[in-house]
Amino acid sequence: QANEEGSFYSLALSSVDEELADPTTATYLAWMAAEMGHRVLLIDADPEGAYLNESLGLLNERGFSNLLAQDLSLKEVYRRSPIEHNLFVMTTGQTARDPAKLLLSHHIRKLIKQAQAEFDLVVFNCPPFAQYADAGLIAAETDGLALLSHLGAVKSYQLEETLEKVWISNLPLLGLVAKEMPPKLPLLPKQKLFAFSKES
Repeated sequence: QANEEGSFYSLALSSVDEELADPTTATYLAWMAAEMGHRVLLIDADPEGAYLNESLGLLNERGFSNLLAQDLSLKEVYRRSPIEHNLFVMTTGQTARDPAKLLLSHHIRKLIKQAQAEFDLVVFNCPPFAQYADAGLIAAETDGLALLSHLGAVKSYQLEETLEKVWISNLPLLGLVAKEMPPKLPLLPKQKLFAFSKES
């Protein structure tokens, strides 16, 4: 959990909207922290959203779901960006087993513990909070949850219901981010697109 100074080392980002969460905010947050000199691991924990790896030109071979289902090390499932030396990414991965059934609290706790031994910050891109239990399970093991709300798309009752669930679950809420609905464009300008290669 967050320390006495209010610092945090792991966080989950999820959407209030009933649509698939937009991974742009998680990606920019991780990228900016990496450019500031922090060693950052960005984890795509949204099994329904392939937009992150497609936009980054990443192959989704082994990733988050494989780590949960198989006896793999972190270095086998994350990749480094040759453009930003301090940024590493773990895609959703592929497995025949249902990722939701693999998402147990001790799995997430173990993953975060291992990641924090190698990284300064761990950022989870999670599914929509209201639709899936995944976001709550992950957020409960991190230092905090940040909720994204798309202007003009989210209804007031959706926001109220989501905040009530957060309160009932006793999750540490870091903040609410309001943003305009973006077009489906690359996450970064062409000169800053992440071209990932496997960590050697």
